[in-house]
Amino acid sequence: MTLKKKNKLLACFKVNRSIFSVWIFLFLYLFHTSIYAMPSLQETSYIVITHENTPVKKISINRLRTIYGLKTKYWDDQTPIIVYTTNPLEEEYRAFSKQVLGMFSHQLQRAWNRLIYSGRALPPTTVMSFKEMMEAVSTTPGAIGYIPKHELNATIQQLEIRGINNED
Repeated sequence: MTLKKKNKLLACFKVNRSIFSVWIFLFLYLFHTSIYAMPSLQETSYIVITHENTPVKKISINRLRTIYGLKTKYWDDQTPIIVYTTNPLEEEYRAFSKQVLGMFSHQLQRAWNRLIYSGRALPPTTVMSFKEMMEAVSTTPGAIGYIPKHELNATIQQLEIRGINNED
């Protein structure tokens, strides 16, 4: 190999190495910001509520995701789970899915569509307001929904959400 070819090869390696370094930096930066951009459960402005006779008082975030992902259909006592949500086009829905479930709303919608259109699940019940959600959850055994923290009252039960690594 001639000296000229060696210099070209080394120059190409240096360019590729710097491009590779930039890609690694971008990946690490985006991964770091995505982990730390997710709010903790204590910072959320929404709480998860259930009917007062629901046997579950504490729930892991993973199980909550399977419930809102329409994969878990029954509570521990075999009562059917009725999922209530606000309009998927509204900001409240996007904020809940991001703050509490740690998912983008379009990811949740896509999971719903896959299960609904394949016939494996029924769509969640959509309500137009949090007042309507509280009324529906408080009168429907097995119901689950969400409301802003400041709207909690005695007719409904708040679910305590445990962290990602905890077991149900």
